[in-house]
Amino acid sequence: MARKPTSKYLIDALPALAVLAALPFMLGAEQSADDAWVRIAPPGVRIHSGYFEFQNPSAAHLRIVGASSPAYERVELHQSKVVDGIASMEPLNWVAVPSGGSVSFQPGGKHLMLINPKQSITRGQKIEIELKLSNGSVVSTQALAKSIGRSHAHRGSHQ
Repeated sequence: MARKPTSKYLIDALPALAVLAALPFMLGAEQSADDAWVRIAPPGVRIHSGYFEFQNPSAAHLRIVGASSPAYERVELHQSKVVDGIASMEPLNWVAVPSGGSVSFQPGGKHLMLINPKQSITRGQKIEIELKLSNGSVVSTQALAKSIGRSHAHRGSHQ
């Protein structure tokens, strides 16, 4: 019986290797919003901002298409930017998250606008946030309320 060349064994093994590489996706690796926190404002300011790192280990591209929190009347997706030295902020309809990738929601960039807290939010409090995805699923996270530096009211630039 003739021996197969080593390269033939590797070619024969490629389908099995592909299945092994895709196994985490096939086993239902779930999206997550990690290191979530909310910047709270001084008393009387009714808008806070939320940040997190969104992980998409799945094989499908996704979009974050909305957000909500039982602690706030409304939550919106926003993007801060500076163009020609002028800071501005705009609402976003969705945020793309590539398959196997992540998206950062951070000060000075993408963030959540948490509008009209239903009760007083205090430093150290855990705030539930739900992110709605384009595939119909919802990712829940607990964000830590922080009071960091000077907080800004919604004046066209918000971090």
